[in-house]
Amino acid sequence: MVEEALANDEILDRPAPRVLLVDLAESYVGLRAQFWIPDPERAESLRIRSEYVQAVKERFDEEGIEMPYPYRQLTGAVGTWDAPEPGSAPSGID
Repeated sequence: MVEEALANDEILDRPAPRVLLVDLAESYVGLRAQFWIPDPERAESLRIRSEYVQAVKERFDEEGIEMPYPYRQLTGAVGTWDAPEPGSAPSGID
């Protein structure tokens, strides 16, 4: 991720770009890239960030780094009940 920041001419190399580990979970590694640009005008910063994210994604693909979705297994039972007739008092669920 740092190499991709350094490869972008619009990202400053001083202060140096860096990547921080912000979260480590069962199926998730949260990383935050920090980099600096000469003129942080909002439109420019969003464009530069978008280009950077795209470059990192393409680099991850080239390197075989996958971002898997978490898998969940839901268990339980399904119950049924008869809906009450309109105007009648509801009964308990069987």
